[in-house]
Amino acid sequence: MQNLPKLTKAYGIIYRLLTALGLVLEHDKSEVYHFSRSRGESHPPINLGFTPYMGATLLGPKLYWRYLGFYFDHSLMFCEHIRYYMMNAMTLVKALGMLGNSNRGVSVMHKHLLYHTCMVPVAMYGLQLWYLQGARLKGITKQLSAVQCLVALWITGCFRTSPTRGMEALAGLLLMHILLKRLVACNCIRTATLGHSHPIRALLELAQVGSTPLVPLGLGSLSSAVKCQLVSPVKDAVAKCAEFTETF
Repeated sequence: MQNLPKLTKAYGIIYRLLTALGLVLEHDKSEVYHFSRSRGESHPPINLGFTPYMGATLLGPKLYWRYLGFYFDHSLMFCEHIRYYMMNAMTLVKALGMLGNSNRGVSVMHKHLLYHTCMVPVAMYGLQLWYLQGARLKGITKQLSAVQCLVALWITGCFRTSPTRGMEALAGLLLMHILLKRLVACNCIRTATLGHSHPIRALLELAQVGSTPLVPLGLGSLSSAVKCQLVSPVKDAVAKCAEFTETF
């Protein structure tokens, strides 16, 4: 890839700057990632020019980048992020079963409360990364519905062969696609109620920037052609805020 020599040069500059400041750069803790949406794009290793990643032992790129609990893959589809938190939610649901059953233990009301306070925040962590306008969500929604089916079984104590929609109605649970829309709508409302000097407003349209200075990659700085091709949670939030009739 054409960016490998640039990365090696930039790494050398960073190393010299840190050395001049009296700091130590541990080369063995370095990591590299390639981001590309092209199918069949190769992800070659990089020669950092420093031991141990030089010569025959090059630094190989990792498949996923974990930052602040978010998992970024090379195509920014967030498949690993969704899989990771889906498994965490599934484990949590099975662990909740130890708190009681339909005869004894936690009441139905408290089970419902535990679901919304413990399981939903885990499964929906980073929802804005992958729930975008026009994105393919059928498979993700189906997997989340399977997790919610286990929750409905635990809350109601029904047989496993019971209809899922009926159990969810008895347990007072929203259908998964409605729950997702509701959570995204709440996020848009929070965006509309941000203070006029909030840093996130710098990413919005010119009419919603407030007193914050514009940033180069904010919606207010992009051309109309770029905005039409852009797929972003910020763009979806701005479009949703335009539907609000009240001012904040």
